[in-house]
Amino acid sequence: MENKYKIDPTGHFTDHIGNPDQLRFATDNLLEACGFIPEWVMYDKDHDDLNMKDMLETHYPYGMFEIDNSIIDSDGTYHYPEDPDMYPLIKMERGEETLYQYKYGLVAIVQKDGSLFVTRMD
Repeated sequence: MENKYKIDPTGHFTDHIGNPDQLRFATDNLLEACGFIPEWVMYDKDHDDLNMKDMLETHYPYGMFEIDNSIIDSDGTYHYPEDPDMYPLIKMERGEETLYQYKYGLVAIVQKDGSLFVTRMD
């Protein structure tokens, strides 16, 4: 299964950085802020047969409880009633699913049909 990822897909965190060394440092820090989740999604070949949610549950022992009323724009921006917008730290594509990861441990999995699962993994 082909896996693709993009750090700071909206450019919200890094578009203002012109120096290549500072940009590399900033993107490395964004990836580090994501913890183990990118490693699990991008490189776990033992669970390629599982959808992203089930695959993450095999690694994350603390439960994944759905957060209702979340909205994810086509660019990955996270909206929740009465909260400020949040921009993804990373976008990962695996099969027909897209995972966005945000600050505060928020993770959104978007299916090809537009269905959505949002949880907190911290």
